[in-house]
Amino acid sequence: MIAAFLALVIHLASAPATCAQTAESEETVPAYAESADFKVIKWALPTLDDESVLDLLTEIERQSYRYGVDYRFAVAVVAAEASFPGRIAVGRKRNLDIARLVTKRGGREPYPAVTDDLANALSTVDTMLRTEESTQVALREYWADSVRDYNTDTVTEFIRRVGEKYALMEGMNESEAQENYLREIQEFPGKGEEDIPFNVNEMPNLTKQLVRYDVEPQYADVARYFNPNLTDQEATTIARSVLTFSMQTDTVDPRLVMALIAAESRFRPRAVSKKGAMGLAQLMPATVKSHGIRDAFDPVQNVYVCVKYLEREIDRWGDRSNWLDLVLASYNAGSGAVRKYGGVPPYPETKSFVYIAKKYYNELRGNR
Repeated sequence: MIAAFLALVIHLASAPATCAQTAESEETVPAYAESADFKVIKWALPTLDDESVLDLLTEIERQSYRYGVDYRFAVAVVAAEASFPGRIAVGRKRNLDIARLVTKRGGREPYPAVTDDLANALSTVDTMLRTEESTQVALREYWADSVRDYNTDTVTEFIRRVGEKYALMEGMNESEAQENYLREIQEFPGKGEEDIPFNVNEMPNLTKQLVRYDVEPQYADVARYFNPNLTDQEATTIARSVLTFSMQTDTVDPRLVMALIAAESRFRPRAVSKKGAMGLAQLMPATVKSHGIRDAFDPVQNVYVCVKYLEREIDRWGDRSNWLDLVLASYNAGSGAVRKYGGVPPYPETKSFVYIAKKYYNELRGNR
């Protein structure tokens, strides 16, 4: 039986960090709080608590993928608009006014903040990027109306803030962003994957970070059990990546990563779902772009993002008694859906995924 086999090879691997140095325990800032997208939204909306910021980023990621807008650019636009309290972009306003006219709801209701109107905002940005001659013109048309003198007093500052925050998302520090946003603004991403400017230094050389742990052969055996077509080298790379990146965190159990990958792809590095999810951990394109990786089918990069995603969701739900269900459901359906339904969403795919991933995880821990 699979349970007996997996328990045999993994049961004694509950503390696989015997080959790594142990850092002194100290107060640390959560990993997600150090990410550029988190900092940018926190700058724009400093009153939001961490969980609300993470929820907002998840929704921006979902809507940016839906409308084909670069995730980092979407975060920069949303943050820039949110940093002008009481203001609304003319592009959003026009769409909302048309909707009110069609539905005959009138104009008495206040306009929603951009954070509550992301679909309208990013679909409008998408349209502007496709129809205007440059990104700068697209941003101007999105924000201001010179004929009616609407937002014209802030349009220059709006564009500056978008450029500055986009530069920060590209890895520049605050001073570099302030100095370079004018140069960068004409290089903002337009419509289409080929227009997204990736910086070769966005992500460190992950392969150089890999560390060999004592239990690596057992983890490689598990990968080969689910996918006998893996070569020894491929299985070893997957195992080493899972162990290294998991042990870089304080919360992610490498056996959970293995269980998740088994449920998602059965350790097939080139797997692609009908929805476009890619690789071992079935990463969606927006998730790939938001983490700046170049090749979602590279096992090292794919596992790295998987672990980062799990770490974020464990930070979000770890204090709940049913945290594992919530973490796995968030991975599959998004944390917004989990919050909406107050638990695992009633989607057959998500319910099945949570059941299977938990089953594998329990087996990997020697439980049945």
